[in-house]
Amino acid sequence: MSIGLKKASGARVGRLISKITDNRFYGMLGGAFATMIVQSSSTIIALLVGLVQARLMTSTVILGAEIGTTAMAQLVAFRLHDYALMILRK
Repeated sequence: MSIGLKKASGARVGRLISKITDNRFYGMLGGAFATMIVQSSSTIIALLVGLVQARLMTSTVILGAEIGTTAMAQLVAFRLHDYALMILRK
């Protein structure tokens, strides 16, 4: 998978990914955001492991993916969707 990812991503994509994930904080935020959007940590982890193995990004993004999973679980547990209409109405 890592060889295929390395071949599929061009030099521009590789530079963009490494630029975003070189900073640990931004890498964690990117992983959390990706997991919250996709809502599947196993999908994101499989993709991230391949990207880390292809040396396109650092492993701190995986920690962010796990944080994103926890954040989504908390949003569901707090039942924020019950208050969404009240917030949007104002």
